[in-house]
Amino acid sequence: MRRALFLASLVAALATQWLVARGKDRARDLPAIAVSHASRESAGYVTAFNGRDSKALAALFTSDASIAFLQGSSVEKLDYGMVEGRDDIVGAHETFFSIFPDARLTQTVLSARMVRPDLLMADVDFEIRELPGDAGPIRGRAVVLRVVESGAWKIAAERSFSRTPVIK
Repeated sequence: MRRALFLASLVAALATQWLVARGKDRARDLPAIAVSHASRESAGYVTAFNGRDSKALAALFTSDASIAFLQGSSVEKLDYGMVEGRDDIVGAHETFFSIFPDARLTQTVLSARMVRPDLLMADVDFEIRELPGDAGPIRGRAVVLRVVESGAWKIAAERSFSRTPVIK
């Protein structure tokens, strides 16, 4: 009986150390997993944007999503914009596409974290190229919040800061 109790205690102690070590490994892996996930979601947005696919864009946003942005050639010339609601966000994209039909977007996820199991926050560098003449490229950074809605990740909010070239 003593021997069985000793063996059970030993197994429990070793298992606990293994589980704690495994938990630490998983905790270290979480940022990489979040970045990988955010990168996949970002790729879907880039594909819809570059494909001028309004239906696909609409599917990426919550109905009450918001996009806010600051842009300008200097701190003194910053302009603030806000677009709220999925329909208006898609409409703003369509307007942009009609003005800049050749524009192409790239995004790179710099960091990401799961704030909660249903809330993903990512810091993203972006660039919009193929703008006419002196209009670009536009480069900047955004914070994108995605939430799970009806089993899919949707953009709930985006806050971006663009660095645009000086207009001469």
